[in-house]
Amino acid sequence: MKIEAYTTSGCSYCDHLKELLLRADLKDSTTFIKVGRDITREEFIEKFPNANGYPYVIIDGEELPGLVPTARYLVQKNLIKSGQRVDPERTKKVIQTELHHQGMIVGKVTPLTEQNGDK
Repeated sequence: MKIEAYTTSGCSYCDHLKELLLRADLKDSTTFIKVGRDITREEFIEKFPNANGYPYVIIDGEELPGLVPTARYLVQKNLIKSGQRVDPERTKKVIQTELHHQGMIVGKVTPLTEQNGDK
């Protein structure tokens, strides 16, 4: 399965997409392209003229404009179950690894599920 995920900084839906792909055990097979860092906004718009926001996901050539269409696709393909919860400890490790690779200082990292009030 070939997955490209176009994301941008400060996008909460993009953060939820990463969590969703983690639940589907597809995060390692996904290429994340950060608009504004890896590709300019102009290049993104030229490549995907019908895109109107982030995240923008392409799975095996099928364009999925947003978090909800991506989640629906993964449910339909039986890659995740609707309502399935992510393991907070696993999410925490993924976030710490990403921050480390981005050169950010890692202090206390709160899993996304706890940030939203879910414990």
